[in-house]
Amino acid sequence: MLAYLQLFRLSNLPTAMADVLMGFLVVQQTIDTSLLVPLLLLLLASSLLYVAGMVLNDVFDYQQDCQQRPDRPLPSGRISLSRARLIGLGMLVAGVGVGMASGLMAEAEPWRGGLTALLLATAILLYDGLLKQTPLAPLLMGSCRCLNVLLGMSFVTAGATVDGSLLGLAPHQLWIAVGMGAFVTGITLYARSEAGRSSRPYLAGGVAWMIAGVLLLAYLVPRSLPDNFTPHLQAQQAGILLSVLSFTFIYRCLLGIAEPSATRVQAAVKQCLLSIIVLDAAITAIFCPWGYAILVLALLAPTLLLGKWLYST
Repeated sequence: MLAYLQLFRLSNLPTAMADVLMGFLVVQQTIDTSLLVPLLLLLLASSLLYVAGMVLNDVFDYQQDCQQRPDRPLPSGRISLSRARLIGLGMLVAGVGVGMASGLMAEAEPWRGGLTALLLATAILLYDGLLKQTPLAPLLMGSCRCLNVLLGMSFVTAGATVDGSLLGLAPHQLWIAVGMGAFVTGITLYARSEAGRSSRPYLAGGVAWMIAGVLLLAYLVPRSLPDNFTPHLQAQQAGILLSVLSFTFIYRCLLGIAEPSATRVQAAVKQCLLSIIVLDAAITAIFCPWGYAILVLALLAPTLLLGKWLYST
């Protein structure tokens, strides 16, 4: 069981769920009982796709891991390569199917959730199988996170009235997805060589991307809200909150740049991964009462608990 939990990177899974829950709350502002089951299906779809990405990452990295990380589940033989491949592909297909089913149950446009899940599955395969070692890899990983947020927003027309700019999504909703995508692009760039001694230019570039993502969320999102929408946090308050919350990961990242050892860089990466949930909660606080923001923030608990036993990087 421990081998499977390690293979699934289960300690990071709540970060994907936080994105979906935040995206859902941004467009709905509440959790209506009629959408509770469809929301749970969206969370399940995201979880299946996330875990599939983790499993297929190790499947494609099998030969490299045999040389560099022989203690991991696949190289050590605790889980066979063929079984891992079957699990990964099966979860990928199931995630797309559950994404479509969530739209059907919500009586929304089922194509929205299904198409977003399909695009996410495609991006996962491209990252794991073809482009991981190329300069496009960080952008592609950021695109996966952007699509995951959009998956949470796929009920945008089921009970939420917005003036859509693209496929029914308002500008502020699109900027939220783009901002989170930019933030994760930065994490991926920062973590490119986390197992050894990292390159300072890569680390600095990663920090720049993360700061750009936070600036989008802190200053562009609150100022692109519809005129007829009254936020729970005003633009200035939202900007200050998100900026203050970013200090913890920026500090850790700067320590990694000063001394780019594996220990410091991996500690910074873990802090950045935790910051995804914190940022999701802060964004939720702009659109919903604080109780919903605390609900998103509560996903930190399983992340921290599981992180004591399972590696997250």
